[in-house]
Amino acid sequence: MNRLVFVNELGPNFRGDNLYEFIFSDNEDVSGEDWESSPAGGNPQPPHIDYITKVGVLKNDKIKLNVIQSSDFFSFYDAVDKVIALSWEDIENEYYNEEL
Repeated sequence: MNRLVFVNELGPNFRGDNLYEFIFSDNEDVSGEDWESSPAGGNPQPPHIDYITKVGVLKNDKIKLNVIQSSDFFSFYDAVDKVIALSWEDIENEYYNEEL
């Protein structure tokens, strides 16, 4: 069974599209370099290639994601332990219509 184990932010391309790799594994016990860093602070790396069974790529110009490995508050193992998501939409600069 494929499980999402890492969301790798590749950054914007030349058109300004946000690029992300969604990395999946069949292995339940996956780890990677610097996953124990607390806070993550941009250090955790994707899992070793031997753990990866599938990779999907998301390219869009509307949605910006925050990824756990860039967190200044959480460690990557907080996501592994299901305390927080691997990634979430960055809504800090979004405008919301209160009438919806």
